[in-house]
Amino acid sequence: MREGREAAVPKLAGALTDAERRACLPVLKSWRPIVRDRWDDRHVPVRAALRLAGVGCRTGAAAAAQWLSAGDLRWAGDDPALVAEALGHRDPEWLGRVAHRLAERRTVAEGAYPLISRLVHAAGCEPPTTDGVVLGWKLDVPTRGTTIRDSLRDDPFLTVMVPRLLEVPEACSDFQYSWSGEPGWPAALAGLAEEGRLGRDMLIDGCLSRLLPGGRPGVLKGFLALLTALDLTEDERAAHTLTWVRMLPDAHPLVAARAQEMLAGLDDAGRLETEHLVEASEAALFRPEKKLVRAQLSMLDKAMKGQRSRTDELLRVAAEAFGHEEHSLQERALALVVRHRKHASGTALAGLAASAGRSAPPRPSPGRRCGTPPTVARWSRPEAFRGTRTAPSRSAPCSPPTIPSGAPAGAGAAGGVLRTPSPSCPGTGRSSRHACCCPSGTWPSPTNSARAHPYCPRWPRRAARPGPRHISCWRTASARGARRSSCSPWTRCSHWPPAVSSTRPGSARASPS
Repeated sequence: MREGREAAVPKLAGALTDAERRACLPVLKSWRPIVRDRWDDRHVPVRAALRLAGVGCRTGAAAAAQWLSAGDLRWAGDDPALVAEALGHRDPEWLGRVAHRLAERRTVAEGAYPLISRLVHAAGCEPPTTDGVVLGWKLDVPTRGTTIRDSLRDDPFLTVMVPRLLEVPEACSDFQYSWSGEPGWPAALAGLAEEGRLGRDMLIDGCLSRLLPGGRPGVLKGFLALLTALDLTEDERAAHTLTWVRMLPDAHPLVAARAQEMLAGLDDAGRLETEHLVEASEAALFRPEKKLVRAQLSMLDKAMKGQRSRTDELLRVAAEAFGHEEHSLQERALALVVRHRKHASGTALAGLAASAGRSAPPRPSPGRRCGTPPTVARWSRPEAFRGTRTAPSRSAPCSPPTIPSGAPAGAGAAGGVLRTPSPSCPGTGRSSRHACCCPSGTWPSPTNSARAHPYCPRWPRRAARPGPRHISCWRTASARGARRSSCSPWTRCSHWPPAVSSTRPGSARASPS
């Protein structure tokens, strides 16, 4: 040991009795402080020999694992073959305890996997399956000159490590990657399942159990790649119907989209119960992702076309989308309901009218019109769902306009003077150039859209632009006796009357006085 000949230490330590090992141990402990801070070329081999001598003289499994895990000795020399040789004369059961003790040390187990595997082979015991050992086993799989599938085919720990591999969070972070000549881990595991070396049910259950609670997108993409490589049969998809349904409410959008795809395939094959479709739709229609909501509405449309007997129940679910925060999705759901209303019963139609009437307006946000879309409001009457569609007349006048206080004298007689709209005016809500009423008291049209009312609470943000077409100023032609001039957008108009206080929908800025 003084000469740093570590290769000769295992043979010398193996010839000692237990009493001689206990006698040598204090001397070896006294050497550790001497060589701990000396990293020159002469002391590195001495430190490596000291590590082998100390583990060879330890009589307890826990003490031996602690000696091997010491940082000042482990980095000096980490040849697992020499350590296994130094412990080769010990009892197999004792070697198994040392292997498990090392596996329980998370900071050491990953790097000590080669030594742990040698000790497990020598002891003939079951390998430990801690997180560190699993990560070490995955890193120890050779990939140069051979594929992952070929390396795993003859691995003695394959059936023990793969189930734990699907449970360790960090182990599958690179499953989504493949490179030239190597299709990656998902293809290797799916191929071994085809050969019968791994169970398909185990892989599917492990994959779904990781997708259900969610996680980092990189890990989820890896498990989705494994699910794609397994290429589930129709029976396997049907066996996990409840799992697909439970993924829709809170799962990552990528996972929810895959679950939605699986449920759509089952419904096309006639293997999806109506109650499961209803539960899945109730969860998917209120997700913020518009793509998922549109896909679910399309699934409901196809399901009602395939089986008219399901129309009443599925229309009720589709009407839940009337309360979605996105207006375009509300109108899409309404179009679906109107398209299938002729196949629904009277009770179902009454419930649909009630749902349309109770649809609460979403929270206002900048640049978005507030309130229930007029298209939905138009159908929020029972007679609308009985084939008597009643649309408001485009020439119906609003209530008599009034002029706010603070208007200049003579302003009320001018065409294009700002007037307060009636709260009952439903408006059009379809074009960014139209507000809910115009100064002439008639519904907006292509000819008078430039004179839309700036007091309308549904005034769209992108309609407020400077120029003579935008009347945000009290200096009209009759008030000034001159040609109408341009002014800045209404929230910054310097001529806004002091008596009027208004805020733009969804904005915290008040109109300056």
